[in-house]
Amino acid sequence: MAKKNDFVFDFQAKSSIDLKRKMKIKVENEKALKDNTTNQGSNHTNTNVGNIQKLDHRKQSKVEVSKKMVELSKVSVQKNNKNRLEVDASKKTSESSKSEVEVSNKVAKLSKVHILNNNKRQLEVEATKENNNKRQLEVEATKMRKEHVLNNNTKKKLKSAMDHQVKGSIESRVSKNTNEQTKEIQQGLNNTMNKSHQAFEKKKSIPKCPAMPLNEYLDKNKEQNGVEEFDDEDIEENEMEENMENGCNHDGEEVEGTNVNKAEGNTLGASSSGLIKKRGKTLCRKIHAREFKDRQEITLNEEGQPIGPDDKTVSELSSFLGTLGRSSYFCPLTFTSWIALAKYWEECKIDPVWDFVNEKYIVPKEGRKAVIAIVNDAWRRYKCLLKKNHFSKYKTMREQLKNRPQEVPEEDFKKLLEYWRDENTKEVSHQNAQNIAQLKWRHRMGNKGFAVIREKMILYFKLFFHLSPIFLLF
Repeated sequence: MAKKNDFVFDFQAKSSIDLKRKMKIKVENEKALKDNTTNQGSNHTNTNVGNIQKLDHRKQSKVEVSKKMVELSKVSVQKNNKNRLEVDASKKTSESSKSEVEVSNKVAKLSKVHILNNNKRQLEVEATKENNNKRQLEVEATKMRKEHVLNNNTKKKLKSAMDHQVKGSIESRVSKNTNEQTKEIQQGLNNTMNKSHQAFEKKKSIPKCPAMPLNEYLDKNKEQNGVEEFDDEDIEENEMEENMENGCNHDGEEVEGTNVNKAEGNTLGASSSGLIKKRGKTLCRKIHAREFKDRQEITLNEEGQPIGPDDKTVSELSSFLGTLGRSSYFCPLTFTSWIALAKYWEECKIDPVWDFVNEKYIVPKEGRKAVIAIVNDAWRRYKCLLKKNHFSKYKTMREQLKNRPQEVPEEDFKKLLEYWRDENTKEVSHQNAQNIAQLKWRHRMGNKGFAVIREKMILYFKLFFHLSPIFLLF
């Protein structure tokens, strides 16, 4: 509409200009007629005719211009209509695009709502499972209580029945008035009551190797079996006599062994370039030399097992605890079991392992059980390796003492040899070997514990459950 109004205004302005020009021409013509009255009539007439013709020609040209302007206005109006149509079409397309965007937003909102609903359903399912497990546990607890009540009731019924029987027998035999019969009845009652108690009570198993220091255990065995103490010289003489009877010559063996060792030494010296250096024992010298200020903090899981801050620190902690388990200062081998060593610490009111660990690491109190369990495992494994490499490998006690490990004191090693030679310990070790042979799945993860692996698996499962609805949408 603005363009139309501008065009009409321009057309009116042009028409007003044309009228002004016409008026000027008329005025000029009148002036020319008045000024040229003195001139000849013929000349006046000719000039007037020429002027009139010029005016007519101008009028015709102006009319043609006005027609052209009208045509141009029509063309401009058509263009304006086309532009309006294009604008309307663009508005419609923009509206359609807006509607598509709104639809896509609605779809995204619906997908989010669907994901939230799925998560809620999963949580509800897990909650129902937990409730079912709780109910099952409660049902099992009630069953156990009922069984306990039934056992108590059966005991009471047996007692009452026996009392009734005894009373009836006593009443029937009162007429005889003999003390012997009453004694027999009482003895029978006591025997039946003892049998009923034995049926319900569990028999306590007495361990063949009780938890105590090796000195006490060896002294008890010597007192029971009547074995006299032997010095090292007496043991060597007895072994020499036995070997002489069997036709063995240890002196010759020693000479041969020395010759062989010398020959091996020469060959090794000749081919020193081809030696394969084996890895030594794990000592963790950096951790043992760590100061109190440079302690590392250990994170625990819900069960108090170390899982962080990263895998490296956890593996270093486990290897450090292994060095403590192999140390004769912190964990001596002069005890039959770890329980005896723990009792000794309780009696002395000391906790050397836990105190030393806290000097090198910052471990919460909840992690003491896991730390002591790792040290216990390392202590037992070290004891097993000593028996395998320094006791079972050699037949005579002289060879065993000759090949004693350097980190174990000689007195402690002699006690261990006597302990391992005992028949009760041999029976226990044989039974333990049979039990461990039945084990199918052993720990094969090195320094990395099952707690760290469990935490990683839990994280993977959580990520899977959170990302599974998104993958289902695609």
